Amino acid sequence: MRFIRWMALTLCMMFAALPAFAGSPDDQVILEGNLTTKNQKTNKVFSIIDEIGKAPALVFGNSSGDLAMAEYCLQHGGRAYMLLCDDTERDYGDPDEAAAFAEDCAGRGIMTVSMRDEFTTIYQSGAVMTRALDDAA
Repeated sequence: MRFIRWMALTLCMMFAALPAFAGSPDDQVILEGNLTTKNQKTNKVFSIIDEIGKAPALVFGNSSGDLAMAEYCLQHGGRAYMLLCDDTERDYGDPDEAAAFAEDCAGRGIMTVSMRDEFTTIYQSGAVMTRALDDAA
């Protein structure tokens, strides 16, 4: 029954996002049987329920796409941690974005971990920082 509710909600979200279109009587609908969903935002909660069948005691994330999972864990007595990508010297951090994310997390009761302040090592010795993939395109 849980899967049917999940499938109905997923289909509603998918079709709500589609533009209006008209078909002809000759059109055929082909069902493959495979539904692909992104494992982010609320879909992470559905994936957790499908995989382990109950709320996790501990979750870790690093973006707003992980907030639904964190809130689900907190609502069921667990602990949630989010990584703040705020180190500009050893990684491609953005202090302003990390500060806003930390404030949002604090308001939700989510603990944060700062790469800049709490990581002694981010990459192994000898690792070379290269351009981000977004910059290379």
